[in-house]
Amino acid sequence: MNTLLALLLYTAPLAVTPQHLWSQPEQIHHIQVTGGLPPIYWQTQSGDITPGEQPNSFIYQAPRRYMQDSIRFIDRSRQQIQITIDILRPLTITPSIRHLPLNGETRFRIQGGSGQWQIEPHQTLTITKQDDNITFNIKAGSTAGLHTIQIHDQITHEHIQAQIHIYAPLDVHQTGEF
Repeated sequence: MNTLLALLLYTAPLAVTPQHLWSQPEQIHHIQVTGGLPPIYWQTQSGDITPGEQPNSFIYQAPRRYMQDSIRFIDRSRQQIQITIDILRPLTITPSIRHLPLNGETRFRIQGGSGQWQIEPHQTLTITKQDDNITFNIKAGSTAGLHTIQIHDQITHEHIQAQIHIYAPLDVHQTGEF
């Protein structure tokens, strides 16, 4: 009598943590792959990746330039999973200071970061974020002085600030004698 023995291997789907990274140039990140059938292979476009100390853990170093990179993990059963890494420019604002008359208006431009930034509310300034997600407008109030605006990137947790110097117009009074 012939006996047929079949071995069926069940492999859990590949999963990776984190699924998306935001990085500064040359920043190091730890990545964990779960599931799949070992060994796990990898491919990356530009960054450097090495195996970590634990099984299926990897250490990724972002490239030096600002770009979007990706890593594809492949197991022995040819399952694949890919993560995306955005290598971001530092969050900047231009100009960093503005001089406005009372009740004047101006605009600032934000560059870099994840694009998901938030402006902290201010008591004496009216701040309006534009639809382009790069520009915001400021309307000065009637209080002269130096005011600071705080901007926070919600993904990268970077903080920057801009200053607005609100001034009253010069007023000339004539006296009778010199």
